Amino acid sequence: NMKKIILIGGSGILGRYYAEKLSLNYQVHVADIGLKKKKIKKNRFNYYLDIQQEKKVDNFFKKLKKEHGSFDILINNAAYTTEMAFKNKKFKKKDFFSTEVWDRTINTNLKGSFLACKYFVKYHHKKQKDQRVINIGTIYGLRSPHHEIYQNQKFFSSISYSSSKAGLVGMTRWLATKFAKENTFFNIIS
Repeated sequence: NMKKIILIGGSGILGRYYAEKLSLNYQVHVADIGLKKKKIKKNRFNYYLDIQQEKKVDNFFKKLKKEHGSFDILINNAAYTTEMAFKNKKFKKKDFFSTEVWDRTINTNLKGSFLACKYFVKYHHKKQKDQRVINIGTIYGLRSPHHEIYQNQKFFSSISYSSSKAGLVGMTRWLATKFAKENTFFNIIS
């Protein structure tokens, strides 16, 4: 019986790698704002999803349950980064206090992961089945960046990115202690 994985965030560098490698041995359903709905190969399905929108996240998890049954693993990998922010030509390196970037980052990296966890538990949680939720964090959720290493780069580690990932650490710890007795294990990789 092949394990089924929901991978949120599958069009970036890490997401594409995870989707490719995991689909070799598992059934992988990849959702991302940068993807279109289609079957890629036998074990791999892509979906368009904006995880900032709660109703869309709710519908996505509900539909997956209806069409494919319960899932074993959720991987929260979606992230809004400064590389993405720079695609908006108005955004400059000195704009580290940009409220627009803050909102988009928190809504994607933290609220989006929260919503994915919320609806994974609502539709796919089975109390005595071994299930995993893996949140993708960063060292910057625990330590501050060395700002000087970004001086000659086209990107940097934003205050909102560090804050969102630090929030993810707290959220993961809370969920881990809440659901461990029910065999749903929440972890974070940094």
